Parts: sequence; structure tokens; C-alpha cells
Amino acid sequence: MAARKETNKTGTEVQRIRSGAFKAVKEPSASAKGVAASALSQRTDLVRLSAKQWTYEDVRAGIVSSRVRDLEKTGIIGRDDVRMIIPERTLERRIKAKEALRTEEADGIARLVRVVRHARDVFENDETANRWLRLPNPALGGEIPMRMAATDVGAREVETILARIEHGIFS
Repeated sequence: MAARKETNKTGTEVQRIRSGAFKAVKEPSASAKGVAASALSQRTDLVRLSAKQWTYEDVRAGIVSSRVRDLEKTGIIGRDDVRMIIPERTLERRIKAKEALRTEEADGIARLVRVVRHARDVFENDETANRWLRLPNPALGGEIPMRMAATDVGAREVETILARIEHGIFS
């Protein structure tokens, strides 16, 4: 296998070597590092602010509806995930009127973000976590974890499996 140069997500030039692994060839420029760090920081901040800092009072008062689109843009939750909680037209109407989400809608969005954050913490990789959340899971009776997270009971079951994985218990 010939060595092949590529550029990874952070802008580092890498070379695929015989084993299929990558080795760094050239460090990214300062501007590429800054852009990658800024994007990662923004996504991390949104996840942190979206789940850890949403309190009972925040949810009860209702999350600002436009914040849901921010979560979608950064890939924390997808549009289909949001639709499980709030219909698209209702969300658009709330955003246009600058209304907050109702308590049950805010609770659902906070729950989805909490489950995504937990999965990302367990797998330590956004792509792996997202794949795990969106594929049928035998430990959950073949259900898709993200769909289960649309309900409180389902989210608890998903979080139980994530906790088992986190602690090395076969699931």
C-alpha cells in the first residue's frame, strides 16, 4: 500500500502508512488550528450549556425557541429528533413570534440533549455516539435509542445502558 497524504478535520496533514494508521506529516497552520478549535469550542459550549446548565426553572419557564435551531446547526440534535418533541410548523411559529417553548417541549429537548451528552461522554467520540444513538440496539429490544429518548421512561432505559457501558458491564 503506497503512502497517501490527506488532511484531517483539524487541518493536520497526515499520511496513511502500511498498517492503515495515520501519522502526522505537517502541522496545521495557526489559522486552521484556530478555526478548528473555535468550532469545537462552540459545539462543546452548546452541549454544556444546553444540558448541564438547564435547570428545572429554565425548563419550566421554557427554553428560547430559536435555541433549538442552534442545537440543530451544531449537530447536537437533528431536525428529526426535534420533530419527535415538537412539530416543525409549531416550532417555526414560536421562533417567528419569539416565544419560548412550552414546559413539556422544553423538557423533551433538554432530555434529548442530556442523552446525547451522556452518549458522547461514554464513547468519547461524537460520531460513534451519534451512530450508537441512531441504530437499533439489541440491549434495548432492537429499539433505536434516540427514538426511545423522546419519552422520559425511554430516556431512562437508554441512560441505564449507557451507564452499563461506561462501567464496563456487558450490555
